[in-house]
Amino acid sequence: SPFDGNAAKQVRIESGLTRIGLARLVGYSGKKPEKTIQGIENGYIIPSTKPQGENSRAYLLWLKKQGYNPFGLYFEK
Repeated sequence: SPFDGNAAKQVRIESGLTRIGLARLVGYSGKKPEKTIQGIENGYIIPSTKPQGENSRAYLLWLKKQGYNPFGLYFEK
């Protein structure tokens, strides 16, 4: 996969967001929404090149807006 969890983590850190802050920003919910971000950053969860879920799309769009777009995604919303 062209997706690099470490690069995504660096983008998050440079933006000043915590895992839970980013999780809430893109709409992940539940008891521990930061676990999804942690899983992505640590390589346990690999984002899809064609994200179906609203939160996954929001997360990848957020990364894209920060300048990290490993899949060359074109969607804006």
